[in-house]
Amino acid sequence: MVIMFNEILALIWGIVVGFAMAIPIGPVGIVVFQRTISRGRLIGLITGLGSAVTDIFLASVGAFGIKIISEFILREQKTLHLIGGLILFIIGLFAVFSTPKPKENRKDSAVTIIEHFFSGVILTATNPLITFTFFLAFAAVGPILGVGVEEVAPFLVAGVFTGSMLWWLFLTFIAEKLGHKIKPEHIDAVNRWFGIIIAIIGGLVLMGAVLK
Repeated sequence: MVIMFNEILALIWGIVVGFAMAIPIGPVGIVVFQRTISRGRLIGLITGLGSAVTDIFLASVGAFGIKIISEFILREQKTLHLIGGLILFIIGLFAVFSTPKPKENRKDSAVTIIEHFFSGVILTATNPLITFTFFLAFAAVGPILGVGVEEVAPFLVAGVFTGSMLWWLFLTFIAEKLGHKIKPEHIDAVNRWFGIIIAIIGGLVLMGAVLK
């Protein structure tokens, strides 16, 4: 019973951590919001799913204490920031100069969906701070449960994925509702403004990485 209680607590803690990590409207959140409005909820969710799947990997690094991966992330954090900033900048430019048509939202090919999924993966994976946040969050739960983090690691990781997806479901729901209130002729303008914001964030990330 004690073991099951600890596992349930670990799952709940993982959900809280995953949800809290996804909430800040950072680069991935803006991209998900923009894509939901301009291309439909499915595309927004696919991008969010890519982020949530990456959270599983990064949470596993923190929960299972995979030293070799954490050391690589620490060592290569400048390169990761450069990659993430460049991708954000490119996504922003595409949003600014493209002219999405609402009627074509449901005509995305399998290749396009895979591209959206992996953009969520890469944008999340190229943020080294996420891994260290997982380390700190999981280190705090060990003393509370009275067991080693490794003993309940699968439940922590499962909770992180659940919490992350709950946020993306909520965010895409809100974006879809807002999108329905936006007139078709205004969607291009909204898409371009989001693109400008994304490109600026990407540029700032690139500058920060270069100046380090």
